[in-house]
Amino acid sequence: MRINSSNNPCFVVKTVAAAGTPEQASATEYRIPNGEEVCFRAHPDNTGYIYLADTSDNALSSSSAHTRLSADQAETLVVNDLRKVYVNSSVSGEKVVVSFARN
Repeated sequence: MRINSSNNPCFVVKTVAAAGTPEQASATEYRIPNGEEVCFRAHPDNTGYIYLADTSDNALSSSSAHTRLSADQAETLVVNDLRKVYVNSSVSGEKVVVSFARN
């Protein structure tokens, strides 16, 4: 991720309450500059998988339209709103650390 002096780094830890129930990566709107990457890292203490997708249905583990992360794996996406990313997990209570620059 590129963070320069004009951007403010931000970190959000998202906990998926119930495995198999996709949630938005954030219920809060964060203003992310166009073209900036958002890093999604599965928490190193996780025991299962984190699933990332563009819709709730695609975030289900039975879907093939998601990105699957094991503990401490990361994926970067270019998004302008964290509410457009859905997070799911294979084990209840798993966490994903989201880091990005914002205006």
